[in-house]
Amino acid sequence: MQIIIDDYELEQFKRAAYQSKQTLSEWVRGALRRSLKKNKGSLKNKKSIAESFYELELESPPIEQMLEEIEMGRL
Repeated sequence: MQIIIDDYELEQFKRAAYQSKQTLSEWVRGALRRSLKKNKGSLKNKKSIAESFYELELESPPIEQMLEEIEMGRL
């Protein structure tokens, strides 16, 4: 999964993850899980969430940029 966010939001998310003593990936997964629970996490809701991702027409950055960002996240 790839989610495009602006630099300001990324810094906020990184700060929240740091304060929670989690990696950014762990923090994001937790936020997504909490969102599912908040929406009762039913199979119907999960399906509609997944379907909404496919309906979006998002552009992907070049693979070099994605790999660089992945590597930066590991540091």
